[in-house]
Amino acid sequence: MPKPKPNRLKLATTPTKTPRATVPRVLFVDDIPQLPHSLIRLLPCHVDAVVVTSGLRAIRELERGTFDLVVADLEMPGLSGADLLILVKERWPATRRILLTGHTSGALLERATAYSEATLDKILSREILTETICRLATEPRKT
Repeated sequence: MPKPKPNRLKLATTPTKTPRATVPRVLFVDDIPQLPHSLIRLLPCHVDAVVVTSGLRAIRELERGTFDLVVADLEMPGLSGADLLILVKERWPATRRILLTGHTSGALLERATAYSEATLDKILSREILTETICRLATEPRKT
């Protein structure tokens, strides 16, 4: 009995997603990853999302590849979101930055706000959060 041939035609005709070069890459940094994962599911735009749980892991990811946007929590153990955004602005100035926080005041918040393009309160509506993330992720990168 002859062996069945693999169905190569199916693989060749499978519709492809948006070309990777045009899909914005977004790095989410939060020591509690449930919020980024829920935001990613609700995004009205398509992004290549990477979620890490520390500032140090975020730096490793940034060193490995280009990101259009970094969305960082303010308070995390080790490297804070404020310190991370300062490093991102210095080392990867074309990468846009969003600070997520549950705090409304404080020196750390003030310092981080100077290095982010948007500071968003975690208790804002998910619609505002996701629309802002998509807007900044899809705008042309700075040069």
